[in-house]
Amino acid sequence: MLDHSELLVVGECVADIVRQPDQEDRVHPGGSPANVAYGLARLGRRATLLTQLGPDPNGRLIRDHLAAAGVTVRTDGSATATPSAVVTLDGAGRASYAFDIAWTLVPVTVAPASGHVHTGSIGAVVEPGSATVLDIVRGARATATVSYDPNVRPALMGDHAAAVARVEECVALS
Repeated sequence: MLDHSELLVVGECVADIVRQPDQEDRVHPGGSPANVAYGLARLGRRATLLTQLGPDPNGRLIRDHLAAAGVTVRTDGSATATPSAVVTLDGAGRASYAFDIAWTLVPVTVAPASGHVHTGSIGAVVEPGSATVLDIVRGARATATVSYDPNVRPALMGDHAAAVARVEECVALS
């Protein structure tokens, strides 16, 4: 359970892997919801991030990054690999993107006095995890404020009409 002074952020962490010609890959902690939780913690707020992280080097990098800012990370501890986004820059600096995101999420109960729940981006629209995200948001609405950041990623959202309907549902819940 989360208490009223906590801010719950629900969504994905992504290892952003930057690939450039003749250079080693660089891996950076990322994911829109993870960035929100990180920023809140850096501002001195008690932020909890409910997410999916694998037991791999990318998962450890992201956990360490968030912990250094003071974010409490809650995850299901599954063996699923940490989601990643590979950004490949060509010699002229043009970027192409490849995503490896298998998004699932363990349900959590939000205490009646919880202060705020934030969600957005991939986690709020990509199944099977998005159903759990919306259940958490619906459960929190009676006692908490809710915010939603679409951070739309059309290449990951599947069927256009279904994605639009899901985004509209998220907006209505916030």
